[in-house]
Amino acid sequence: MKKVLNIDFKKLFLPLLPVFFVYFFVQNGVAQVEQTASLTVEVSNIKETKGTLFIALYNKAAGFLIEGKQFLMKTIEVTKTRISHTFQDIPIGSYAVAVMHDVNDDGKCNRNLLGIPKEGFGFSTNRKPILKEPSFDQVKIEVEEDTTIEIRLLHY
Repeated sequence: MKKVLNIDFKKLFLPLLPVFFVYFFVQNGVAQVEQTASLTVEVSNIKETKGTLFIALYNKAAGFLIEGKQFLMKTIEVTKTRISHTFQDIPIGSYAVAVMHDVNDDGKCNRNLLGIPKEGFGFSTNRKPILKEPSFDQVKIEVEEDTTIEIRLLHY
């Protein structure tokens, strides 16, 4: 029996096999790269140029404002009345930022007898808490591209 087409399919399709695998993995998300962005936090209304500024970045409601549960944390020595920090290459998504100025460097937010903070603090939406700390959902922001926010410290 004579072949009508004299084609060696192994030679034809074998070199294309890696292309098919790459296409399959990209289409199914295996080879997709996680999208990231930067979040710049500009902190203003710093009353005293001493102590430490804590900038805590949270990426979920569970553990919000609980020590050690933050997604990322940055501590900065306070030498100016305005401080900026950029969190680089964070996954795109919802975040909440909490800032505290520990003026006396004792590692905690000092409060008066009524439980009101004596040191400056603030949140990503500049929400002023009334009677209790805000929830993650009340102060969350969406980071879909490089983003800059300003947090003005509150002082009571």
